[in-house]
Amino acid sequence: MRRVVGRMQPPGAVIVSNFRGPASPLYTTHGPVENLVSVGNVRVAPAINITVWSYVEKLNFGLYTYDAFPDLTRVADHLEQAVAELADAAQRVDSGLRCEEGVSSAPRAG
Repeated sequence: MRRVVGRMQPPGAVIVSNFRGPASPLYTTHGPVENLVSVGNVRVAPAINITVWSYVEKLNFGLYTYDAFPDLTRVADHLEQAVAELADAAQRVDSGLRCEEGVSSAPRAG
């Protein structure tokens, strides 16, 4: 029984984790590290594992799944759209803050 239970995958587990990586580039004896990529937790088999890493000016998303999760491409597409919406909203907030500080002469939205 232990062997069977040990091989069973949870039907709907979701793991989401994020890690702040270095703000400055890392170097090895062979040159600069171009990027950091995560493989998530390889000992746990969730339906989906989303891991986010930052590295210098990059934000990397790793999406990993097993057969229990049928459409990872769809999730990736929605994630890309959500990140674009978030970046757009942050840009609008940043522009609004600059207007309040007198940096821009653009009219404020109400």
